[in-house]
Order: sequence, then structure tokens, then C-alpha cells
Amino acid sequence: MEDIKRNDYNRTLGLEGNGYSFQITDNGVNKAYTLMPLSLKMKAKFSEWVVKRNLQSAMDAEQAYNQRIRQLTNDLRNGQTNSLDEQLALQECIEQLKDSAKSQMAEFNAKKSAGEFYFHSKATQQSMSTTEGSIYLLSLMLEPKHPTITLDQCEELFINHQTEIIAACREAQNLGKSQAPMEVVNP
Repeated sequence: MEDIKRNDYNRTLGLEGNGYSFQITDNGVNKAYTLMPLSLKMKAKFSEWVVKRNLQSAMDAEQAYNQRIRQLTNDLRNGQTNSLDEQLALQECIEQLKDSAKSQMAEFNAKKSAGEFYFHSKATQQSMSTTEGSIYLLSLMLEPKHPTITLDQCEELFINHQTEIIAACREAQNLGKSQAPMEVVNP
């Protein structure tokens, strides 16, 4: 019984199974690859990647707002405006930018707390449809059987053989459905 649990656990984590093997011909050379179906561990890693990307995006936006605030504040101090109305409009713009800058991290934290970055969320699904997301997913699916493959190699593979890679990923996922352990719902 313990071996069965261990096998189910290993299969769920993507540590066991044959995966889906396919070949790519590159410059006349056949290269064999094996993709594992997306496991819970891979899904968690992808979700973490989405969180990091969204955090970086929020921090970059906050930094851009703060840089613009500094620039406008310097313009205001240095008399770059001609009239009182322009000064008031510039001051109002600065205040709005400050509010926007403050809201960036708050919005990110609210989204994270609401579960908007879990694997099956809209944000994560949208990330999967990007080239970067597809490449990262490919690296996760290749890693168990090709532990030395790099993200750069996955990018090259995806860019040069996108149609074949997408088809192979679908096959690996279909394989995963037939190998996945049964889940007990509301026992």
C-alpha cells in the first residue's frame, strides 16, 4: 500500500512515468526529447513565476511614476511653468501620480491575496499564452527528463519548432490525464 501511495505521489509531482517522447530535426540532426505532463509541482512553479513577473511589473510601474513625480516636482521648483493655472495643474498631476504610485503594490498584494495568480486563474492562463510563458512551461515539462536543459535552449527550441512543440505539449498533457491518480472528492 505504501508503494502505491509513493508511486501516486511521485507521478503527481512529475517524478515518475515515461512522459511523451518526440524528435525534432535541427540542421539535419534528429534530437529526442521527452515531455512530462504538468504536475502539481510544475503548476506551482509556473504560478510562482507569474507572481514574480507581476511583482516586478508593479515595482517597475511604481518606479516610473516616482521618476515622473521627481521630474515634475523639479519643473515646478525651477519655475518651468508660466502661469499660476499651469502650476496648479502640475501640482494636481503630481498628486494623482503619487496616488497611482502608491496603489501599484497595494493592487499587486490585493490580487495575490485574492488568488489571482493561482495556476488556473485568468492571469496565469493569460501568461501561458505568451511566448515567454510558453517557453517557461516547456522548460518545466522538459526538466524532469532533461535536467541540464536551459531556458535559453528551450527558447531556441520553441522559437524554431513552435508547431511541433505545441503539439507535443498537448500530447504530454493528454498522457498526464491518463496517468494522473484519481482524486477523492468529498469522501
